[in-house]
Amino acid sequence: MFSDLYVPLGSGALARDLVNTDMYYGDDLVTHKVDPLFLDDVCDHWIDRADISWPDVDLLVCPAVSGIALAVALGIRVNVPVLFARKTMGRNIRGPLLDSPVDSYTGETRTRLSLSSRQLRGVSRVVLVDDFLSTGAALTAVLDILHRSCDASVLAACVAFRKSGLGGDAMLRDMGCPVIAYRDLESGRAA
Repeated sequence: MFSDLYVPLGSGALARDLVNTDMYYGDDLVTHKVDPLFLDDVCDHWIDRADISWPDVDLLVCPAVSGIALAVALGIRVNVPVLFARKTMGRNIRGPLLDSPVDSYTGETRTRLSLSSRQLRGVSRVVLVDDFLSTGAALTAVLDILHRSCDASVLAACVAFRKSGLGGDAMLRDMGCPVIAYRDLESGRAA
């Protein structure tokens, strides 16, 4: 059965045990076990709140790994393909590859995100998708790759959870990328 931690947005309550002082725990919703009811609720929120003409979007782009389930769920709902920036590249990915460094807040590691520029040909309108926005490092790395490869217009960043006090949302907005968050973890409210 699905997680008993999930509490729909309309209830006005955060899922219990989801947040402590410095970390969010989405492992029962999206980062380890994926709850389809949660994905559906988040996608409804994004679709309703985003000032986006979804048929005009060429691609949804997300950093691996936790954002993939959300991006695929949204892609199915709005009929837009999904591309994820990989942390490791195997021999089965055709290039040329573009990468950008990321200091992960959640993983407390330094890694690189990579995309194949071949997958970005002809892309002009993109929406970013991720599970958690803290410092904005992962989404900024994806933006860096997009600007170097195809100079796509990034219409928005759709995130499930935002911790606004860490500055990632302000940084993305300053870069011209509006943020649509399902939930702000500091206020506990819809964002």
